[in-house]
Parts: sequence; C-alpha cells; structure tokens
Amino acid sequence: MAIISTTHDGVLHNGEKPLAADALQHFTPYCYLLPDLANDDSKSLIPGSDVFQTRNKLAEFATLLANKPSDRGKSKLPAVYTYFGQFLNHDISAPIGSIVTAPIKAADGNIINIGADLVGVDKLGRPESIAPIVARIRNQHALPLSLHGLYGSGPCGADDGSRELYVLDEPVFALGKIFDVGCDEFRNITKTEPDLIFREIIHRWDLKRKPGKPIIADQRNDENLIISQLHLAFMLFHNNAVKALRPKIANMKMLFDAARQLVTWHYHWCIIHDYLDRLLFQNSVTQAINGPNLIKLPNQVPMEFTTAAFRFGHSMVSDKYNYNKNFMDDGIMGRSATLAQLFDFTSRGTMGAFNNNPNNQLPSHWVADWSMLTTANDKENSGSDPIDTLMAGGMINIGSPVVPFGNIEHGSIVSRNILRGFHRRIPSGQSIAQALGYPILAPDKIARLLPAAAVPFAEANGLTSQTPAWVYFLSEAESEANGKKLGPVASRIIAATIIGLLKLNGQSVLNAQNGQWTPDTSPLRTTKKKQPISDIKSFLQFAGVLDEH
Repeated sequence: MAIISTTHDGVLHNGEKPLAADALQHFTPYCYLLPDLANDDSKSLIPGSDVFQTRNKLAEFATLLANKPSDRGKSKLPAVYTYFGQFLNHDISAPIGSIVTAPIKAADGNIINIGADLVGVDKLGRPESIAPIVARIRNQHALPLSLHGLYGSGPCGADDGSRELYVLDEPVFALGKIFDVGCDEFRNITKTEPDLIFREIIHRWDLKRKPGKPIIADQRNDENLIISQLHLAFMLFHNNAVKALRPKIANMKMLFDAARQLVTWHYHWCIIHDYLDRLLFQNSVTQAINGPNLIKLPNQVPMEFTTAAFRFGHSMVSDKYNYNKNFMDDGIMGRSATLAQLFDFTSRGTMGAFNNNPNNQLPSHWVADWSMLTTANDKENSGSDPIDTLMAGGMINIGSPVVPFGNIEHGSIVSRNILRGFHRRIPSGQSIAQALGYPILAPDKIARLLPAAAVPFAEANGLTSQTPAWVYFLSEAESEANGKKLGPVASRIIAATIIGLLKLNGQSVLNAQNGQWTPDTSPLRTTKKKQPISDIKSFLQFAGVLDEH
C-alpha cells in the first residue's frame, strides 16, 4: 500500500478532489455495528425536527459546547496515553473519499445546503441510508492494526515512498538528526540565553524530513510533536529489534519480517494490557476476548467506533504539557509547552520560528522527555485531561482543516465531531445504549454533565434525550467513571472493535503461538534491567527514548 497522506477528514492534503467512486473500490469499506439503527432517521434526528432543522440545531449546540472552563483538573493518566490512542486510531482508520461536494452559501456566507454528488444523498450531504457512505468513504488500511502507517509496504515494496523510509539494502528505518540551533538565532527568538537550555538528551534522532513533509508512512503521525516523537520511538524500537535479532538471522528479508512481527506483537500487547486496561470500563476487554465477536471481517471498521466512540481522546488533550526540562512548570523557559507549539514544531509547522534549518529537522531543545510524558502527578501541566464534555481551550480550533473542496464538517473540533456523526448517520447515544442492552443516562443527568452554556438549548431541543453519540459517550465517562475511564457503552464498542479485529487477524498477538505468546517468551528485553516489554513505558525504554531507573 502507498503512503497515507490524507487528513482526518478523508481529503487529500494537496487539496485534490475526492476520488471517483471507481477509484475508491480499491480501498476497504467501513461497516456499521448497528446498521438497522443507522438507517432509521428517528434514532438520530432531533425529535420534531427534519433533516435541515436537525443539522442547524446540532451546529448551534456544538457552538455552545465549545466553552473552556476555568479549571478542569487532571485525570492522573500520563499524557502518553492520549497520543498512543491517536497513533492507534491512525493504525485502524485512514479514511479517504467523500459523500459531498462544495457547499452552497447565501450572500451572508452561511451555508444553505451542500451539493450532493451522488444519488441518495440529500442537499445537506446526509445520505438517505448508509449505502452511499460505505460506498464513498473507504479505509486505506487493508488490514487494520498491522502497523501499515509505520512500515508502509516495507523496504522491498513496490512504491518509491515506502522504500524511501529505509536505509538502502538494510531492514532498518532511515532516521534524521535533530537540528542544533545556533546561539544567536536562539537568543533572538526566545530572548533567553542559549547556555541555559537543557541539551543533555538520551538520543539525537528525529524523523527524516523534507521541507513541509515527514518521511513516514502515515503523515498524520507528524501533525503534533508528541505523536511525531512517538512515531519516532516505534521506528527506533524496530531498529533495535533488528539489532537484537541480527546475530541469529542472516537473510535480510527474514530479519525484517521477524523484527516486524515482534514489534507488532509487543504493540498489540501494550494495546490490550496497558492502554485498553487503563481506559475502558471494568471487564470490557475480558468480555470482548471471551465473548462473541461483533466484528465479522478482519478489515472492516465500524463507523460507530471511528466516528463517535474512539473520538474520546479529543477530551483528554491538555492546553499545556510538562514536556521536557526546558518546557515545564518550573523549567528553564519558565513555562510549559503549549498545544499550539506542539503543532508548530512539526513538518507542516515548519519547526516554529527556526527557519535556518533546510530540512526542518526538530530543534534540539524540543526533544521529548518521556519520563515526564509517562508519569502524572500533582503538577498543573502533568498528565491528560479528564474524559468529559469539556475541551481544552487550545483544542477547540486546533487543526481545523482548510481545504477548498467543500469540507462541511468544518469549524471547531466539537463542530466537526458532531456534524460528522450527523452526516454519517450515527444514531444517538441513547439509541446505541438501548440496542446494546445498557441502561440509558437520564436527561437530567445529561444536563448536569454538559457545559452550563449549552444546557438551556439542549433541554429545549430534546438533546438531553436524543444526544449525539460522541457527546453521550463523553457524558457517560464522567457519569460512570469520573472522567478517569470510559463508560460501559463506549467501552463495549471500542473493545468489540479492537479485540474483534485482533481475534480475526491470524498474525495478531491473540493468535501468536496458538495464543500462548507473552512478552516473557519474547527475545526482546529492556537494555539495562532485562525486563519483559509489557507496557508502553517499557516499550519506550527498549526504543532508547526513555531511560531506565
């Protein structure tokens, strides 16, 4: 498969038109866990409102939701879990295609309707059934959870983009080096003496880059600095796996395949036994492993997962992070790293203001200190934000797509999530909960969990009893787990999707060595203490980006 270069909205980064239907047939269709529910307008339209009225009311509701409170507190979950979840999402879903063309606007600039580009889609771009959606929005991943966004088609792949990821005639990733900023330039930009900056980092690697472009298989993994540094850690983990296996495997292809297999198994183990265990409601993972599989094919991802349930991570994003010894509460720069800076110091962000940097490599004082990002304490900017209906102020409009080809799911992240659910016919959270056999959150409880500014409008328009699924799942997390974990309905969808895909994948960790593989049986161990690699922290230690203490 080729390099993934689309945005989260299925639009090509270079602004090209969405692919024609015949071209999309080469990609994997999405599915619905509850297709009958998704086809039923009564389960997703606001009671007493038609499609047009529902769309406008949801847009207004989204605007009212986008309010930052003065103090959200912290969930005590380390920040790495927010961005590991983003990496995981990219490994499952890479949408391409569209069900709409350019919007039609009134003289005042407001959208009147959307120019539908196929039969069965109304003038708001909302299909009359799920059929046009699964026909025109496809997944670029042929097999989710196989780390295609890391490996591409491999060092011997057919496409030039994948071969560019690797050292010539070697089974290892090609890496870039961090950029040492000159003293005069640093002083001019930061107004800080350069000899105060902390530079004693444990590695000096970066992604390989061209101006404005990272040389990686999924370019979404360079959209902010933490996920960029996490992607780099995966590359380094693979290279270290090759180094550990090389004495026993002479053939280059066999060496690459063996290393990739181990990287994938350790990654899957971290997903199941660390990430999901920390974030899902009690027993959700065990029930998904031992219970019937709701997923029918190993390559089909449910829209309820990718459009609603797994978007909870947006709520976990913080305005600021204790990022390294330069950027922390009491650090050298005197402030934490802002969310805007984490987007700025990427390929598309041109590495902030340091322009005397021909390949836009990461400046040396912006290397992540994973010891801070893998722990959470009482410091103000340590850890993730809680899972609830509130967004960090810096998150509201960050990464808003600017594309010329009619992305109607525009505006704030809140608007994009809610309207995307509308256009993809995602039923209300209450409808999904009822269909899956769970108690429904009462309207008065939903009202108490929404930002105060949104409550009167929500109650007046029936949105506390017919709540957009994404908002319902965030409310459920706060109601049932105090924002520290997801609630039972979202957890069921997420566990069913991820565990279901892994159960059906013959190469996954759940099927490795007849289901008996564990990190204890792996030849890979952490460098200093020789411990099994069984969680995200030890994964980063083996990669060489986190010191062992």
